[in-house]
Amino acid sequence: MVRNTVAIQTGKDPSRAKMVFYWGRTADGRPDSFFPADGSHWFWPTDGIRLGDRLVLFLGRLSGTGEGLGFTGAGWRAVMVENPDDEPPRWRVRPLKTRENILGVGASSPVRLGGRIYAFGAQDQVHSSPLHVMRWTEDDVRKGNLLEPEWWAGTRVGWVADSSLAPRWPVLENGLGVNIHYDTVTRRFLQVQTSAFGAADVTIRSASDLTGPWTAQRMIYRPSEFYQPDIMIYAAVAHPELSGADLVLTYSTNSFRLFEDHTGGSLIYYPRFIRLARCRQGTDR
Repeated sequence: MVRNTVAIQTGKDPSRAKMVFYWGRTADGRPDSFFPADGSHWFWPTDGIRLGDRLVLFLGRLSGTGEGLGFTGAGWRAVMVENPDDEPPRWRVRPLKTRENILGVGASSPVRLGGRIYAFGAQDQVHSSPLHVMRWTEDDVRKGNLLEPEWWAGTRVGWVADSSLAPRWPVLENGLGVNIHYDTVTRRFLQVQTSAFGAADVTIRSASDLTGPWTAQRMIYRPSEFYQPDIMIYAAVAHPELSGADLVLTYSTNSFRLFEDHTGGSLIYYPRFIRLARCRQGTDR
């Protein structure tokens, strides 16, 4: 199994859209990761943002541990795709220099707001941990200049330079996964995640500002796989760019009995789609 691939979707309604997958090749033609490994480290794409004729992708950097799930976060990287309108095999991908910092897993969920790009991240990819936010100017991100972000240091201090000794202040204490977007209907920022890692519900919370305060988590969906033994339910993500519902969500499933359940049932390792319908004013639905 390769570490990462690229998928290009044509159409915004997932019930009718088409998707084509791309991956890399070794020198002798065997399948390989699209974004090559760096020695003993490999990369999991987390998110990205299109800025004009450029595409910036954030990558979580992972390494093996030999225990637990077999991996741990080892920093993050970013790459610039200089010709994103071409098919992925023809992409010109340029690695960008980034800081090694408290975002041990990698920046994600980029939000464009007021001429700046905001990105979130946490140190732990699996367990609930504090969620931090940093930002750059939109022009710097488009040029690939990511070495001098500003960090949120709390309401009393505000935004500080990367060189500041001020403590970075989390915007959420219990983030699990990183998925935040601005909702044009409610005019609030929404954050979707799973409630735990294992048998978990899909939850949502909101804030009027990216830096909070955020509401408490609210359970909006219990997956049908919840009661299966050894189940992993994780990676709940909102897709405001998709159509077919008020808000399209996905979550992923896997098993703590990785090899036994994968060889016995090929459908476990797939994303599941949810149609989220908003409550209508004047009704209880």
